[in-house]
Amino acid sequence: MSEERQGFLDDLQVGDVKEGKISSIVSFGAFVDIGGMDGLVHVSELSWRHVENPNEIVKVGDTVTVKVLEIDNDKERISLSIKQVNEDPWLDFELHYKEEDIVDGEVTKVVPFGAFVTIGKGVEGLVHVSEISSEKVDSPELALALGQKVKIKITELDIEKRRVNLSIKKADPNWKEVEENKDKPKTHSSSSNEETPKRQTVEGVDESLENILQELKERGLSVYSPPSTTISRLSQRGLSSEQSSARMNAQLPIKQKSDLADYILWGGGSPKFLNCQINQFLESFSNLS
Repeated sequence: MSEERQGFLDDLQVGDVKEGKISSIVSFGAFVDIGGMDGLVHVSELSWRHVENPNEIVKVGDTVTVKVLEIDNDKERISLSIKQVNEDPWLDFELHYKEEDIVDGEVTKVVPFGAFVTIGKGVEGLVHVSEISSEKVDSPELALALGQKVKIKITELDIEKRRVNLSIKKADPNWKEVEENKDKPKTHSSSSNEETPKRQTVEGVDESLENILQELKERGLSVYSPPSTTISRLSQRGLSSEQSSARMNAQLPIKQKSDLADYILWGGGSPKFLNCQINQFLESFSNLS
């Protein structure tokens, strides 16, 4: 170690407050030139709020005030803090805020699972995606914007762990009523209140695929597009749609046809799965000798 560096470290004391410039930024923090050596401000010491990327807080060339936290003469390392130069916002927060309070806040970060909102003098709390609105929110980025002012309710507060959970939807005094109404079944006018006729199945009655697909169409279930290979096979055999239907009725057991119709209409699952089932059904039919 040079005499100059050694002299700088000998004069430096833990607790000193220094002015410096950001010399470089890394994923785990920022290095600050304090006039003779560079010291590291770890990402956790950049701000009292949660920081994932140091670039959110500082830029290379910024002038900052830092506090000396630790000096390692052997390794020539200096640990610094930017946040400890400022008053701990949690001290003020503990005095002025409590659970169930409804306060003003500002959105400071939006993430896939929710948003961070700053309240008071810099305390940052999480609004989980489920607490943004009474309506379903798939993407918090579309519901909230950085810098947006919001009313929030403090739903959970742990001073010891420095953790606060927030809710935007519960800041609305009528949020419970909104939630209850959301879960109520929708009512329809008398003209649309007629029950959908139940499907009649009579033993011995033909249940061709053509009839099944027609019934699906009448019910507004557009889940099927006949595969070109099947159409080609049927065309090569010279079968008209009437002949195809008759042949299917003749060769496929009534119970199997009825079961397929019942399955599609009453237990069908997703459209993708229905397509698969119907396609398999058609393929089987087109392969009948």
